[in-house]
Amino acid sequence: KPVLYTFTLFLSLWSCFYIGYMVCLFLSLYFLLLMLEERRAWAERLRSMGRFALYSLLAAGMAAIVLLPAWEALQKTIASGMGFEGGLRWYHPLRELLARFLPFGKIALAYEAPNLYCGVTTLALAFLFLVNSRIPLRRRLWRLALLLLLFISLNLNLADYIWHGFHYPNQLPGRESFLLIFLLLTTAGDGAACFGRHGRAGDGAACLERREPAAGAARPAALVCSLLLMSGSMLNAGYQFLTQTWVASNASLLAQDGQMAALLEAVEADAGRVSDEPPSFYRLEWSDPAKLNPGQQYGYAGVTWYSSTMPADAYYFFERLGLPVYAARVSTKYVQSDILNALFSIRYVLEDGQVRENPDVLPLAFLTGGEALDFDMEESGETGPDLQRRLWEAVSGGPEEELSGQVRRLNGQGLRISRWEGTYIAGEIDCPGDGVLFTTLPDDGGWRIRIDAEEIPVETACGYLCAARIGAGHHAVEFCYEPPGFAAGRLLSAVCLLAFLSISAGKRAYEKLKKSL
Repeated sequence: KPVLYTFTLFLSLWSCFYIGYMVCLFLSLYFLLLMLEERRAWAERLRSMGRFALYSLLAAGMAAIVLLPAWEALQKTIASGMGFEGGLRWYHPLRELLARFLPFGKIALAYEAPNLYCGVTTLALAFLFLVNSRIPLRRRLWRLALLLLLFISLNLNLADYIWHGFHYPNQLPGRESFLLIFLLLTTAGDGAACFGRHGRAGDGAACLERREPAAGAARPAALVCSLLLMSGSMLNAGYQFLTQTWVASNASLLAQDGQMAALLEAVEADAGRVSDEPPSFYRLEWSDPAKLNPGQQYGYAGVTWYSSTMPADAYYFFERLGLPVYAARVSTKYVQSDILNALFSIRYVLEDGQVRENPDVLPLAFLTGGEALDFDMEESGETGPDLQRRLWEAVSGGPEEELSGQVRRLNGQGLRISRWEGTYIAGEIDCPGDGVLFTTLPDDGGWRIRIDAEEIPVETACGYLCAARIGAGHHAVEFCYEPPGFAAGRLLSAVCLLAFLSISAGKRAYEKLKKSL
């Protein structure tokens, strides 16, 4: 069913490229399994291969609007330059991995054997499929081969590296375990179809060979198997919920969320206290962020960031400034200082359940000298507070001791923002002379800068931030953001969607014509 296949594969890739990659890899193996299990003429096999390739590519192309920007972002991560390291090794003893198939076990977390429980009845029925002599031997052997391949790949570092997009997964290896479970469930379903009290010997084998329901024989057995599967799964789900997941909604977390909502309301009320002017751009942060992505969770602009697609430039930039990490190569946690608060427009700091306003805060963009473009984050070898002081001198033109005065001066030649959204910022600036428009926007290739409606080249400051050269005078400035790869992905998605609809419509017209003839 090409329409169903293409649409569901498209949804898989659209919703999560990471899991979608695993699904695509599994589909290739599963298609090969079907080719080996079934007896077909080579001409029919080749037609099947062509259809599989065509509709798989169309599904991927339709999701290109998501996949191409994701691909572009992945190329900027530290992990993109990492290859397979070391020799082959097993993660866990075999008995530990097999124990994950048993019910009422502890949910696997960091660096533990993957979660594999899918019902004892499932294992029993899958075993019956493998030992049922009414099923052709080649089918059972090829099915067993793929089951073993998926099972081994959960515990072998090289296979795990391939399944996770040629990347070492952080903390949770074996994330493709859902595919092994899927194959076990389908094998169990085939096993159930071959057993029944009133069927003739061979009914099940015939139905499996043709992939059609067995006539009457499998229905009572399938009903019993379904009830066993449901009851076992419900019992295990109830056990897991009561013993291991109920804590996720405890009172302290809910109280923390409520407190955060109240603090953000206070921040918004204070930021909008001047009603006759549009609110200026600002960021806020916790003094000691307890969460990994508080800005994303609560919807405010901050610096703390945890993402597997974090660009390498961002990670090294914040690391050199002395910000700690939660997970190497993919995170940074904001630690405030007078310099960083001013530089990153941290207007409010949430501290001990209170909102503290920072009096010395710079605008998102301001005019400075060429030293900001020439500043090398690695040249001196300094890190932390020492590097912060050198960066401040390069950007402001004065020492840290004069921070308040420098902030007032730079605010006088800063961008007065009239509109700001997630991907668009507009404002005006008065420049007493030629200089550099310095911003704290990330230079990931997506930002474009227009000055007086004319697009100008974006330059990189400090190895990570957007900047541009600007002349003296009054200027209207616009910042527009589009993820790298989005335009090409949008075009490719439109072309593939049109091709898919055309092919589907053509097939329907052809079928109607055949019937009419």
